[in-house]
Amino acid sequence: MAVVLGAPLWAAEGAAGDGADPAPPNGGAREEAGERDLDAIIAEILDVDSVEEYDTTEDCIARSRISRTEILNERFVVFHLRGDEKYLVQFRHRCPGLRRNGTMRLETRSFRVCSMDTIQGSYEMGIGRWNWGPSCMIPGFEPVTREQVAIIKEELRRPR
Repeated sequence: MAVVLGAPLWAAEGAAGDGADPAPPNGGAREEAGERDLDAIIAEILDVDSVEEYDTTEDCIARSRISRTEILNERFVVFHLRGDEKYLVQFRHRCPGLRRNGTMRLETRSFRVCSMDTIQGSYEMGIGRWNWGPSCMIPGFEPVTREQVAIIKEELRRPR
């Protein structure tokens, strides 16, 4: 069962073009170091010692409770639930096609979104043509506060 979630076209383009993370100027080693630093920062924001302690206290969320999703970048997606609950999905590696304020679809097996279900981002293939990126498995859902989401967004905007 697929569910497509996205932002309006004007928001999908964002203030910085397509919203994708810029490629690091010195290649992969710098990118890996930047991701490790970001992992440590996110672990601190979530009040855990390391990404390995990422506390997936929820394995599933009822789709009917989801009011919207927010793609922060290729590694982080926030699920906003009714009643001001928020859950962060943190991929260990980049999920190609996910971009800030972009469109994504969920592949689920039931009326819940669960760990082991998948998310796909979309790629623009030319004027008015879109294609779905590879499927990325949801590792779990970390409850977060509005303040934690704001801090994560701020950290993602910082140059690395």
